Amino acid sequence: LVVIIYVRLDFSIHHDAESESQLRVESLVHQFVELHGKRVHVMQQYDGIIAKFKTSKDGSSFGAAKKKLDSEVKSLNGALIDIVKRVSMDSPDVADSMQDIQRREAEYRDAVIQAITLAEKVTNGKLSRQQYIENEKANKTKRDEIRMKVNNSLQTL
Repeated sequence: LVVIIYVRLDFSIHHDAESESQLRVESLVHQFVELHGKRVHVMQQYDGIIAKFKTSKDGSSFGAAKKKLDSEVKSLNGALIDIVKRVSMDSPDVADSMQDIQRREAEYRDAVIQAITLAEKVTNGKLSRQQYIENEKANKTKRDEIRMKVNNSLQTL
């Protein structure tokens, strides 16, 4: 009787690779979203240094602040790329969504670089105030659209 009960209880531990993989992907997605939030915060700081540069016209402090933000963005991008690589081993479709977010963030970064260039041109007198306002408005609209698309993609992860 004791043997029958012991066999029925079956205390063996079996390895469930699928659920383990799913848990690993969920953890990596959480890390991705967290790092992405940090990158968004850093990217928003560019607007602040651009506005400060336009009012103070201090190129050296602008360059130092820009360099600091560039290095932060670079390190965050490296960490995000590493996460995408790790996710691609377990869930290619989630990795594709993450790569799409990365691509859109690269577009956003290009728009920020364009905003920096416009600010430099207007402070150096190479661009009229009216042209700057028109170009900045179009650039801001583009950045807002990209941000909205990224947020929608993040919600589907």
